[in-house]
Amino acid sequence: MVDAREYHERTKHSPRKLRADDFELDFSNRPRPSKAYVDLPRRSLGPVTTPPDVPALEAIATATAEPGGAPGGDPGTIDLATLCHYAAGVTKTLEVRGKTAAFRAAACTGKLYHIDLYAITGDLDGGGNDEGGIDAGVCHYDPDTDEFHVLREGDYR
Repeated sequence: MVDAREYHERTKHSPRKLRADDFELDFSNRPRPSKAYVDLPRRSLGPVTTPPDVPALEAIATATAEPGGAPGGDPGTIDLATLCHYAAGVTKTLEVRGKTAAFRAAACTGKLYHIDLYAITGDLDGGGNDEGGIDAGVCHYDPDTDEFHVLREGDYR
């Protein structure tokens, strides 16, 4: 495992190279475009749906019937998957110079660093025992697969 300083030194561009007239990015030392948790359980929450027609500011400004409640009922796993996909997921791919380039919903992921998205939830859709449900816990959203890596189980809300 490489520590943060060594990782930075290996992947940074030199000041001399950045100031050169013929500067081109060296993609051979590019960091991974997304975080990978390889040894953790994954949960697929179902297919991503079309985003709602309600503008984002209207959705967050709408008063709910009960404090802490969601307009239109409690959110479920499909709502969580859709929200994460349209906030930070891969929304388009293109072939560029023989490689697949993934374009994410968050604009700054076009740079040489990535954005991580984590969900802290209670039981959704009956928990993990029901088909398509998820138990309460802390999960990392994987933008490449629209799956969630379970980092910690339990209700941390």
